[in-house]
Amino acid sequence: MKRNGGTLLFNLYLVCLNRDLLWFVREIHVQSLINTQVKIWQ
Repeated sequence: MKRNGGTLLFNLYLVCLNRDLLWFVREIHVQSLINTQVKIWQ
């Protein structure tokens, strides 16, 4: 029971970590797109 609970918490932690990672990657992607647009306009 204790091990299952630990696994559940660990899975929850991984889900949160993946969500933060996806957000981080998306932010970087948006920034690079904006930078590319600025270079095109200039």
